[in-house]
Amino acid sequence: MLIHDSQVQDSLWNIVPVIFHNSTQGGQNLDHVTNEVLRLLENAMQEFESAAKELDEMTATNGESSADMKAYVESCQYFITGVLEWSLTSKRYGMEKCMREDGSLSIVL
Repeated sequence: MLIHDSQVQDSLWNIVPVIFHNSTQGGQNLDHVTNEVLRLLENAMQEFESAAKELDEMTATNGESSADMKAYVESCQYFITGVLEWSLTSKRYGMEKCMREDGSLSIVL
């Protein structure tokens, strides 16, 4: 469902209103949009894990390449975790006030 052209960056920060606006199946409602964003995130995580596994298999016979690849994958994981943490705690987005004690978010639209 992501729109690809020279102006779009596949950013999740912008995807909620885009999905809402373009929703035909499931209608224009927040539950549908939330489920679609979760589906996109799950797909991205699965694709990343699949690619990491494939690279691991491709480099398994070369110790140095295998170690480098694993370090790269781990760096990617740390990076995205850091981006998420920053996004949730940065004053820029104001998400900190939406955080619940259990780590979930409650966002009033």
